[in-house]
Amino acid sequence: MEISNQGIDQVLQQIRSFQSQVDAPQFHQEIGVNNSDQAFGELFSKTISQANEQLQESSQLKKAYDMGDESVSLIDVMIAGQKADVGLQATLQVRNRLLSAYQDIMNMPV
Repeated sequence: MEISNQGIDQVLQQIRSFQSQVDAPQFHQEIGVNNSDQAFGELFSKTISQANEQLQESSQLKKAYDMGDESVSLIDVMIAGQKADVGLQATLQVRNRLLSAYQDIMNMPV
């Protein structure tokens, strides 16, 4: 299967279009990024760190509830657990998409 020059040009045009959308200041405001020069790797690292913090908080609340701490309710434990699960699943989906995109690019004939 050969890719024509026109097909490559179309893909490059789409990539440039997505890049200009990502570089737009309103995109950074929507996702909570203050510095427009922040690299994607830094943003992804921050997201992983936040997911990790949520998992640790959930674990601490569960442990406190199991130990009989009356200031921690079962509802708090369940909500923290769900937040951690959603954050982890979202992070895993982004990672899976990145790996898939990387594999697609690496498998493209030059």
